[in-house]
Amino acid sequence: MTISQPTSIFAPETVAAINRAYDKAIGIVGAAAEQTDLRLAVADHVMCLARKGENDERRLCRLAVLAVLGRFPDDAQDGADLHVNDGR
Repeated sequence: MTISQPTSIFAPETVAAINRAYDKAIGIVGAAAEQTDLRLAVADHVMCLARKGENDERRLCRLAVLAVLGRFPDDAQDGADLHVNDGR
């Protein structure tokens, strides 16, 4: 049987940004390894944003954190100077 390679929907640099954004967002929300629901929620938001064309790692991180927590923690280091209109 021949297995064809699936076509990639993301450029390699976008995949790298997604991975970094996810890791940073997990660090900000404080999701422990056993908190799979929270980790999946962060991953879902990052991937949804990436599928819509977002490829900036800081925005991916910040918007995923906003979606999961409803706010971006004041003491968070990543993207602290990035202002995002979250519709509120």
